[in-house]
Order: sequence, then C-alpha cells, then structure tokens
Amino acid sequence: MHRLPLVLTLTCLITPALATEGSRAQAAHEHGAAQLDIALSGSTLELQLEGAAFNFVGFERAPESVEEIARVDAAKAWLGDGNTLYALPSAAACVAGVPRVQAELPQPASASVHDHDHADHDHAHDEHQHVEHADGHAHAEHSHDDAHAGHSNWRSYHRFDCAKPQALNALTLSLFAHFPELQHIDYQLVTDTTQTGGRLTPADNEIPLSR
Repeated sequence: MHRLPLVLTLTCLITPALATEGSRAQAAHEHGAAQLDIALSGSTLELQLEGAAFNFVGFERAPESVEEIARVDAAKAWLGDGNTLYALPSAAACVAGVPRVQAELPQPASASVHDHDHADHDHAHDEHQHVEHADGHAHAEHSHDDAHAGHSNWRSYHRFDCAKPQALNALTLSLFAHFPELQHIDYQLVTDTTQTGGRLTPADNEIPLSR
C-alpha cells in the first residue's frame, strides 16, 4: 500500500498533498478502505482522508438520477464537516478551520453537449470556450477511464486549532456511520515526538493522540 512518507516536518506531511493536484495520484485505491494521515504539532491538528469515491457514494461514474445527485451532494457536505467527522475532547477547545475537499466524478454526457452549445454563442467567445470545452471533455474522459480502472479517489483536509492542546488525548471518527461502504481506515499519526499508525473499523474507531 502506498502511503505518504513518515516525516517529522508536519506541514510537509499533509498540507501540500491536497493543495497540489495529482500529488497523491498513486495513492492506494481500494473499495471498502480509506487512509487517514494525521499531523499533531503544538496546538494544531491536521487530518487528510483519502479513499475511493465508491466508499462515499457507492459508485464512480456520473450520477444518473436525482437520488444519486443528492447522494453525491450529501457525501461532499459530510466530508467538509470536520466537526461531525472527527470528535475531539471538548476540553481541548478546538476550532475547525476552512476545509478542503476534492470530490470529482465524470460529468454526464448531456452536460458536455450543453457546454458545447453554449460555447457557440459568438465566434470570439467560442474559441476560448472551445479550448475549455476540449480540456473539460478530456478531463471527463480521463475521469471516466479512471473510474473503470479503479482510480477515482476523493480527498478531504481539515485543520483544528486547539486552545488547550494538553487535553487533546484522543480522536473519535464517525466516518463509518455516514459512509457505510467503508469497512476500515488505515491511519498514520505524526506528532512532534512520535509516529505511529493502525487500522480503524466500525467497532474500533478511536485514535489515541499520544505525544
């Protein structure tokens, strides 16, 4: 299984991984499994989750119904809600920062046709839109191929700043409750003084945050 290197430079462990497109393109892709990278330094806790889109919505193609569109929207909303996904001790007084979520699926074919028609509105605008449409079409095809090849991964990043980090002794995940396709989550934890890892399941979903 491909994992991020365990280094003690905490900002290198998590933050750039989501900020740069494709930086974790080779991450493990397994239905029923996800990986969670955790960095704890001083009063700052960072978490990055990655897993196959299937684990969050049950498919890796363009949504084909109103119900599937709603399922995708709900999954993205859950992935962006760090306070719900990650329960921290209230005594630590942690405040969630702005989340970052990468959750893409192929676009329906009708969307590409609509974009193409709209691009023909005028010639000058058409040339610009034609390039964008070509890029978008290629991206959609690439995502479609990735979905068939099993490489459609979703990622979410959350940061918490804690006023009383000494009380930050454990992290409990509710991911299994919101995403029933998930069977286990492999995690790695790096702090200022230690590094560790393990596997979480619906029956064992708490991580000790030892320093």
